[in-house]
Amino acid sequence: MFILFFGISVHAFSQQSFIERIPDNYYLECRTGYGFLIPHHLELHELQTHFQSFELSVGYLSYGKQKWEYVYDFPRVGLSLWHSNFHNSEIIGDAYALHPYICFPWYGTPASRLTFRLGVGIGYLTKPYDPVTNYKNIAIGSHLNAAINLKLEYQHKLTDRLVVNGGVDFQHFSNGSFKTPNFGLNSPSVSVGFMYHPIKPNRFDRRKVLPELYMYEFDGKKFAYTALTYYMGIKDQSFRNGDKLLATAISVELVKPLNFKHNLGIGIDVAHYFPLSVDGKDQHLTKYGICGAWHMKLWVVSFDFAMGVEVFKPDEIYLGSMYERAAFKYHFDNGFYTYFGLKALYGRADFIMFGVGY
Repeated sequence: MFILFFGISVHAFSQQSFIERIPDNYYLECRTGYGFLIPHHLELHELQTHFQSFELSVGYLSYGKQKWEYVYDFPRVGLSLWHSNFHNSEIIGDAYALHPYICFPWYGTPASRLTFRLGVGIGYLTKPYDPVTNYKNIAIGSHLNAAINLKLEYQHKLTDRLVVNGGVDFQHFSNGSFKTPNFGLNSPSVSVGFMYHPIKPNRFDRRKVLPELYMYEFDGKKFAYTALTYYMGIKDQSFRNGDKLLATAISVELVKPLNFKHNLGIGIDVAHYFPLSVDGKDQHLTKYGICGAWHMKLWVVSFDFAMGVEVFKPDEIYLGSMYERAAFKYHFDNGFYTYFGLKALYGRADFIMFGVGY
């Protein structure tokens, strides 16, 4: 009986059209843009150019299946592929970026609204700096980079399945000082496009009966908890080979949940840098800092932002460099989480962070 049922099910599925197999509320998006590179350092003026970009995305329009979806007014989430040849630049080459993204509604109705999109992913540049073959590209020193896309866009629904949009974008490439040079590429642009739902999306659902809370979600009680995070990364100090440091750090934060969306916290950071080469054995450095933090929660994922100041060295108290941390956390049911992000000094990349916490 089971074999017969399985055979009938497979046959029935095989008779379905491709469109019928697509899950609910998924969509395809295509857009094009026009922008320019910002010469944010004097040395980068030679790289300045105007260019056209293209972007393809597959995404999901949330409709209330999870609690966070209607708490954030039904955002869109997706995966985007971005490309530009920077007006056939012989110095920079082609750039590709793969961004997972989330698009938050800011103002308006489901039929016509202003949104903000954040995408963070991996970028690939075909012509990074090379001391012999491409010494003019002092913006980027590696093929692989972090890619960040910010987008303020207006969306207007023409039909239940078709949405047109237009907006202002900001695209950034950087390797987080993993390999110098790393001035980075910054490019604002304007873009237009459309989204198409192969299947009519589900209606938005604001459930009156809330789903079960997980241990990393806010339950309405007034409490605070301690979060311990260990992270590490590699920092390249100069154009020379073998001049890299391994950075390891511990962060301890006292976190206060404000509501289902946001947490605030204060913390202490201890970071130690030591050389990866024998020649740099005397370059050990330890930094201590205090910081304030803001966490934005999206179910099992949260965005963490912290800003702090170095407060003392082992032998003296002093007011040192400002530093910033921006990271993503993925939370597990047992309280552990993974940690990935960027640490910066006065807005300039220090190192890319990989870590775990509890």
